[in-house]
Amino acid sequence: AAAPRPLGLTGHQGDITSLCPSVSDSHTTGGGGAPLLLTASSDHTARLWALGGPHAGHELLCFDRLRTNTRPAHREENPKLEQVQDAQFVCLDGAVVLAAGARLGIYRYELHVQDSGDDIKRLQRLGSYKCCGLLTLPREPSAGHSIAVVAANNSVLSGTLLVASSSKRIYAWDAAAEKVLARAEDSVLHTRPITCLRLAQPHSEYQSAQSMDLFYTSATDGTAKLWDLRVMQPCRVFEGGHVHGGQRLRSCLSPCLRYFCTPSEDGAV
Repeated sequence: AAAPRPLGLTGHQGDITSLCPSVSDSHTTGGGGAPLLLTASSDHTARLWALGGPHAGHELLCFDRLRTNTRPAHREENPKLEQVQDAQFVCLDGAVVLAAGARLGIYRYELHVQDSGDDIKRLQRLGSYKCCGLLTLPREPSAGHSIAVVAANNSVLSGTLLVASSSKRIYAWDAAAEKVLARAEDSVLHTRPITCLRLAQPHSEYQSAQSMDLFYTSATDGTAKLWDLRVMQPCRVFEGGHVHGGQRLRSCLSPCLRYFCTPSEDGAV
């Protein structure tokens, strides 16, 4: 068998800060069935890429404006995104959430890769999107000025989102109700910026009501924490075995929930 051909995804004009692969094929969103990759960058955009099919390696959609990529006559109604710190798929790849400054945008998107019945629509652009909700950090001094990272469980239809702010605050949001469900107390927060925030993704054999309520964080204070979403309290703290003082490192909890892996700035794992 031929060796896999690497794909060069070219388009971002700044450092890439986030990578999020899809969990399913893209038939329902018009992507022709190929897996997708969602990226965020310091160039103030998020981009959707095809990882297979006739458009493999190509950019399908660029999220660069707040409301839609169909620009209205009055640009103030649809300004360019000033920041995109993180990007995640949600609801089985049916939507995308973008951390844009102090706001979290929820976007429905449609790809036209397999839309062979409308050549003009397909050739004008390979995809379109529309904002269907905007959530904003609480108006309190301790909330911080921007969202640093966002987490969602894309393997299930869930409206629960987690965000970590620039002031190290952690909030649980109900996207459907557009309100804060819970927040972590000051006494259990990280002492330096959070670089990783993820919900557990247990294998089906290990899924339970308790395992689906786990999430984990890493921060430049040299600690990683495993949290219980129901009480917004850490149940394990990992420190001393790795070095994390400045880089944007991401940890990972294994699907069996037995192993917690975190990279170290000294080159170890």
